[in-house]
Amino acid sequence: MRKDVFLIIGLIFLVACNQSVDQEVSNQPQKVVKKQNEETTNEENISLEKQFIPPNFTINQLAMDVQENELAFQFDFTLSQHLYDLLHQYEDYYFVIEYPKAFHEYTGIYLSEPIKGPIPTNENLSYQVSIRTTWNMKLPASLMDHLTREDASYNLLILDREYMPVHAVKDVQWYHYGNKNKG
Repeated sequence: MRKDVFLIIGLIFLVACNQSVDQEVSNQPQKVVKKQNEETTNEENISLEKQFIPPNFTINQLAMDVQENELAFQFDFTLSQHLYDLLHQYEDYYFVIEYPKAFHEYTGIYLSEPIKGPIPTNENLSYQVSIRTTWNMKLPASLMDHLTREDASYNLLILDREYMPVHAVKDVQWYHYGNKNKG
């Protein structure tokens, strides 16, 4: 009888030890997987959506030049420290000009080529970007005049690293006039 009791106690002990070892082994991979998922989530959580709005992003000066075979935009902008830090981590973002309907109908060009935004460095908060679009045919003078008028609508699109729009500055050619009196 004593042998049976020791045998039963021994079996219970072995089963209990085996279950605790299984629990420890099964918990370890879940912790590693959970930790990997948290790191991936942190990388994916960096989003540029709703970041390129004043006061985080301000266009200080914009110059536009319409020629017969070329349309050029050059703009100076300033980042807030918050957006600077975000872009420093994020790295790739792009600027695109969405052209007015009249320009698109005549040239077939709806958007400029994406221009990679400058990666913030050395605590510099002010940058300059140039966007140029060229084509083979000459624009008529009337269309060139139309493209410089107030009713021409140029939109500045800001794209994330997957080229998805995260912000649009409507009528960017007049944007700096609206912010002229803001300090």
